[in-house]
Amino acid sequence: MFDLWQKDGELGSVSIQPLLASWDSVSHPAHIRLQAYLDEVEAALRPSLNGHSRYYLSMEIGLAAKIDILRHHDLENYLTPLAHRLRDRPICLASAVKRIGVQSRISVGTAVPLDQPPGEWRHVSASCTGSYEKKEWKDGLRNSLFSQRVQAASPGPLEMHTAWRCDADRRNWIYLWKPTGDALGPIVGEPESSRPFNPADDRIVSLGLHLTDDDRVGYDVEVGVWWREG
Repeated sequence: MFDLWQKDGELGSVSIQPLLASWDSVSHPAHIRLQAYLDEVEAALRPSLNGHSRYYLSMEIGLAAKIDILRHHDLENYLTPLAHRLRDRPICLASAVKRIGVQSRISVGTAVPLDQPPGEWRHVSASCTGSYEKKEWKDGLRNSLFSQRVQAASPGPLEMHTAWRCDADRRNWIYLWKPTGDALGPIVGEPESSRPFNPADDRIVSLGLHLTDDDRVGYDVEVGVWWREG
C-alpha cells in the first residue's frame, strides 16, 4: 500500500515562469539563471513552510501556443530543482501540470491523504533494491514492468501519479524521481529502441509525485504508478 496525497490549504504562491533543471557548469548562463530563479521562488515560498507536518509543492506551467506540449518540457525536470532547494521541508506531494496559454504559477500548502486517484486509472507496482545510481536499478524496474505485461499507453497526452515507499531518513526520495521516470518506457513508450532509458515521458501533461515514508523497508524502494490517457 502507498500513501497518496492531495492538496489541502494553500499557504503561499508566486506567479513566475518555472525553469527546467540545468546540468551546465556553475558559470554557464543557464545555470546562473536557474539559481537566480530558485533564489526568488525560495524567498517567496519558504516563509510559508513552517509549523506543519506535510506539505505539497505545485506548479502550473503555461506554455506558448507555438510549443508542442508533448515534446520536451518534462514536468519532473521542472519540479526537481525547486524540490531540492526546499528538501529540508517535509514535502510529501509534488505536482505539476502544463497547459498552453495559461499563466504560470507555483504554490505550496498543506497535504492530506487521498484514498486513490479519482477516475479510471491503470496501475502497476514494483520493488527495487540496491543503489538508484546504478543502471541495474533502472533495469530491474523496467524489466519488472515488462514481466507484468504492462499495456503501453496509447499515443497522446498522459496523466500520471507515481509513488515511492521508502525510508525517508535513509533515502532522499527526490533522487528517486529521475531514475524511476527513466525506466517507465514500458508505459509511456520508448521512441528509440537503442535508448531504452530515454522514454517519451515528456508527453505527461499532469504529474503527481507521492512519498510514503516507511522505515520498515530499509534501503529497498517500492514504486507504484497510476496512469491514464489525458
